[in-house]
Amino acid sequence: MTALSLPIEVIEHALGFLDGDFETLAACSLVCRGLLFSCRALVWRHVTLNAPAYKLKEKLDKLTEILTVVPDIGYHVRSLTVLCGQRARMSVEGAIHLCKLFPALRSLTLYSVDSADLPTLFALIHSVPTLEVLHLFDIGDNFVRASTLYPLPPLPPLPYITETSGTSSERGAPSQSNLHVLSVVGRRRLRGPSFQEIAPFVRNAGRESSSLRSLDLRTPVDNELKDEPRVPSFASQLTHFGILVSDMYENGGTDPLGREHMAKIFSDLPLCTSLRSLCFQYDVSAAFFFREYSHHVNRTPPAPSRPWIYPFFLEKLYNLLSAPGGPPFPDLERLTLVFLNPLDWLSNCKAEFDKLAQACLSIREDENAQGKRRYPRFARLEIQVMIADMCFVLGKHARVSDAHTHFLETREKTMSLFEGFTKAGVQVEILWVDRMYEVERS
Repeated sequence: MTALSLPIEVIEHALGFLDGDFETLAACSLVCRGLLFSCRALVWRHVTLNAPAYKLKEKLDKLTEILTVVPDIGYHVRSLTVLCGQRARMSVEGAIHLCKLFPALRSLTLYSVDSADLPTLFALIHSVPTLEVLHLFDIGDNFVRASTLYPLPPLPPLPYITETSGTSSERGAPSQSNLHVLSVVGRRRLRGPSFQEIAPFVRNAGRESSSLRSLDLRTPVDNELKDEPRVPSFASQLTHFGILVSDMYENGGTDPLGREHMAKIFSDLPLCTSLRSLCFQYDVSAAFFFREYSHHVNRTPPAPSRPWIYPFFLEKLYNLLSAPGGPPFPDLERLTLVFLNPLDWLSNCKAEFDKLAQACLSIREDENAQGKRRYPRFARLEIQVMIADMCFVLGKHARVSDAHTHFLETREKTMSLFEGFTKAGVQVEILWVDRMYEVERS
């Protein structure tokens, strides 16, 4: 009997189903030398450095040692995530150092970024011309500099690292970045000077990178910057846009400046004519902290007395989507609403969600499109609950576990709020966001 020979494309396709299963891929690489390259490419596709500051150097030393022995591994890495632990960060210089180890890097995710590093970070986009995705989580001030306390090891003598690899122009790469996705997400409230570092960074990213298609600006700022974050001037090129809105004081009262800012956002959103995905992060974190701290720490009655959100932003969204004339986002496919509060705080918004469903699923009345939906591609609504990090601050892992259990217990009942969507065949998912801002999907 002749031996069965499969094309390498078939083998690689089969191995692709094991992506993320590192133990099985490692075992496959030992079965046959011919599988080694394909398995290695999958094992090293995503690299995550998740270590406390005091262990960071140890991890980096190990990584450098591996790359020195097997330099080809560096070519397989497409995604890099760096997390140095609570209240610690790697400097942007350290991130640039790491990116040089991976010449085909496409995606970079950094946690606990110091706002003072943002100008340098913009230079990073140009020094890594292959970079297409940049995620920044929890931008803040005065983080412990992990890579300063524990210096980075020297770069190994790899063939693709040269003395002139620091800038795109020296590499002969185009001066324009290739960034497709930029997200700035977190719950830390930034002071005015801190956000002044972010605003030009975002504006420059849009001007410099004509390829930018996805932008998330979901980080809170002080009230002194009542016009930030805003819809950017290059909004027409975006297919995804996410932004933060807020209108509640910590005591549960209405924040007029927040509503003024919200009105400005909704008036500018029609500039996003190419949107397929729209995301709002409704921030009531101050009220959530105030209520939970008073109740669980001081043992006083919960405050504010009304544990639910204001439906004002849902009404504004309904007005935008149902405005007379043509639809503002004719290609809209997905709507994501992120809440920094427990699910049961939404219980008073049934009428607003019903109206929102009517707007998303309404029929056009103009002569050229009679009988057609205003948003014919709209098919998905995501509700995300992002309180895990706040619960950790209030009570460590036990508090997060309690909040997650409460979320699971109330999720099924909360689905009734979105009957207007589900009855029309729209896929509705209510999802938990963990402390690393990863969405838990079933």
